[in-house]
Amino acid sequence: MFEQVGERGFNLERAILAREGRRREHDVAWNDYYMKLFSSWVDRDLLNQVMDDYYLARGWDVKTGIPTQEKLQQLDLGDVAEELKGRGIGA
Repeated sequence: MFEQVGERGFNLERAILAREGRRREHDVAWNDYYMKLFSSWVDRDLLNQVMDDYYLARGWDVKTGIPTQEKLQQLDLGDVAEELKGRGIGA
């Protein structure tokens, strides 16, 4: 039960951030800076694959980083899903 409460909160926060304009590119905006510093041991392609896997595990759209309608519905956040959909946000 507590796990679902936490997951709901995490997805609600992400949905609010999406409503305010946050997308996947904001999650990797730091890449250019850090890639210059750590390019000898950080593989950008591997990092992007890890992000893809993370988004899939969370139930978020891989291209945008926005929680999917299905995920929000699953977490009983249908009202949030409808608001995002009404604003043209998400899949």
